[in-house]
Amino acid sequence: MVNNLVGPPVLGPDFVGRRSEIASAWSNLTSGNSLLLASPRRVGKSSFSHKLIEIAQNNEWNTIYLDLQGIETENKFAEVLLKAVKAIREKQSPLLRTTDRLKELFSKVRKVEVSGVGVEFEEQINEFYDELEKKLFFDKKTLIVVDELAVFLQALLQKSDFGRVELFMNWIRKIRQQKSEQIAWVFCSSISITSFVSQNKLSHTINDLYPFNLGEMTDKEAESLLEQLCAGAGITPFTQKESATILNRIGWKLPFFIQLFFRKYTERMTERKEAELKDMIDDIFDQIIHEHQLFTWSERLSGYGRYESVARTLLNYLCQPEHRSDRAHLETIVSPDCERIGQPNEVYAEVKQMLDNDGYLMSDKSGNIFFRSPIIREYWFSKYVQ
Repeated sequence: MVNNLVGPPVLGPDFVGRRSEIASAWSNLTSGNSLLLASPRRVGKSSFSHKLIEIAQNNEWNTIYLDLQGIETENKFAEVLLKAVKAIREKQSPLLRTTDRLKELFSKVRKVEVSGVGVEFEEQINEFYDELEKKLFFDKKTLIVVDELAVFLQALLQKSDFGRVELFMNWIRKIRQQKSEQIAWVFCSSISITSFVSQNKLSHTINDLYPFNLGEMTDKEAESLLEQLCAGAGITPFTQKESATILNRIGWKLPFFIQLFFRKYTERMTERKEAELKDMIDDIFDQIIHEHQLFTWSERLSGYGRYESVARTLLNYLCQPEHRSDRAHLETIVSPDCERIGQPNEVYAEVKQMLDNDGYLMSDKSGNIFFRSPIIREYWFSKYVQ
């Protein structure tokens, strides 16, 4: 039976579907590749990476999971990494334990934290990275999952300067290159890391990573998830027609949206016999678009920097009913915002790619552009336009 978890990573038996993606990702990791899991938010990247950790542990690998949300400096990154390394050391032979040496490195971490800028700082941070590299040795194959990488990079950029970001990314790349036989990496990001490195001319720091995109669930997987959620809740499963109606309304078949709908549905089970399913679905979705879990779709646009106003103008237009448009028309819509930044066609292209990468927009075969998720479109329309 599957528990309905809305928000936190789904672990163990509660993880449903993604079999082909899991098999492909694991094959890449065992072949010596490191993965860049840069997919839109709420696709299930954290749950997916935890499943890879579970598989790695079953194959007797060491595993480390680093959540960089809320971490803003190199020393804080080093602190969480070193604590994870220490936990592994304590399970190994006493000869491999490095508690005292880890303490020494923590003192260097503090020096980095209080350092100023200039040559003195550069010497200290390079020494810091050299010492940190020495601590990354293990007695067997190790999987390191780094979640929210782009969030950390943006925070580091705001706290310091571009040079520190570049130095960090080059160091991570160096470690991947030198320890590829010992350490496999998975980098996850809910803000498109590709957009960040492109804007900051850092694409070379991730060009060795295998890009792994996690999309929506297949129809069969989504129907199976609904079925297993019903079984877990002890309620009568939906008919095939009912499942199709629900999933068609959801549109973008992400586990998060399916689980969010099901939670609202079970809260209203007493109405099930008295209301038509379609009417219930409409009412439930009217509640969903006001859920706080959707607020991040607006808040994360702050990461677009000078492009934020252009992105919001595009979304404000496209969220309106029947506002599915081609590039030429949309360029005229955002042109006044673009002119303050650069050439309108170039700014539009950059913003459109960012919104595509982050899961806001998509295009059909005719080149018409529209919201990828009906839920997010209705949320955006209700909050910012209606």
